[in-house]
Amino acid sequence: MLPLSTTLEPLFFADDPDDRRELWLRPRDFTRVIDDLLADENFGSHVDLDRIYAAGHSLGGMTVLQLAGAKYDALTHQSACDQNPEGLVCSILNEWDIGKTPRDIAALSQDLSDPRIRAIVSLDMGGAQVFSDQSLAALATPTLIYSASAGHVDMDKNSRLLKAKMPTNTVTYLEPTGYTHFDFMGLCTEKGLDILKKFELQDVEVCIDGRDIRATKHRDVVKTITSFFDGL
Repeated sequence: MLPLSTTLEPLFFADDPDDRRELWLRPRDFTRVIDDLLADENFGSHVDLDRIYAAGHSLGGMTVLQLAGAKYDALTHQSACDQNPEGLVCSILNEWDIGKTPRDIAALSQDLSDPRIRAIVSLDMGGAQVFSDQSLAALATPTLIYSASAGHVDMDKNSRLLKAKMPTNTVTYLEPTGYTHFDFMGLCTEKGLDILKKFELQDVEVCIDGRDIRATKHRDVVKTITSFFDGL
């Protein structure tokens, strides 16, 4: 099972907040999955080593960038969040105690890349402002960056920041009109929007246009990602 967490109410980790804090374990989980698949007697021989890819949404975008070689930098993180401490990503990282101790900083700053991953996809990521400029400038892994233009995550501090700091020859950048952060999540149930309106009004945006319109966007995203991978 790959890493899972919730932003506002960490129900999955109520008993162990370390599961949120230890972000360096997320790229390691990808690496372990690849290791196990390659070693498996049923699946290993079917894996095309030239076509191992990774995609991540929201904070998962931070994970796939780490797999490609982006490195956490405590000074960059501190500087960015000093300027905008109430920003969504900085407030979450602060709430989760990310990079608060020398031990955690050392663990986050290590090389977490996996050279077996030949390309990555970042879907409206959060966390770009914690990476060192030097590591972003050195990334050679082909990268497709999707940014959601309809608010929630600050594009200038995340997806657009990646585009500006990564090598132009490795990046394909898309900012489709009308996409929200939640369009890269699964479809809402038929009653999802009504349930949120009744019980979780602050989260209602998760399911606005979350059925047929989102399904159409999903088809476009899958087509684009498939074309991106096929073109490598």
